[in-house]
Amino acid sequence: MTTSRAMRSDLPVPPGEYLLEVLHEKGMTQSELARRLGRPLQPINEIVHGKKAITAQTALQLERVLDVPAHIWTGLEAEYRIALARASAATPRATNVINAGVGTDPAPARKSTTFPRGTARHGSGGPPRQAGAARTARRT
Repeated sequence: MTTSRAMRSDLPVPPGEYLLEVLHEKGMTQSELARRLGRPLQPINEIVHGKKAITAQTALQLERVLDVPAHIWTGLEAEYRIALARASAATPRATNVINAGVGTDPAPARKSTTFPRGTARHGSGGPPRQAGAARTARRT
């Protein structure tokens, strides 16, 4: 008996890479796409570099302009974000957070710091004054 197993990559590939391929195939620049979408160039460039997510609304606009179904864009975006989450969860830091307090010594308690009168915390010795009161006191 065999089981089928879907192949997946844990390498986060932003959907913007596919967007660049489509633009290249259509002979279109990011600037031209931005103009056709009625959007500034910067968000398009951020999508290309994976810094900005493709929302459902953007996917519908891309579908209209590029003839690529909206579900392709949202699916690519979802897969990219999941791959990022997997990569983040696989880091040692995330493992330490998950295992915090399980069979380990707790972190040492931080000492409380008090600021006696006359220190930098309160200025020149007295309680802190209101900004307006300080200005009034200097004028008189």
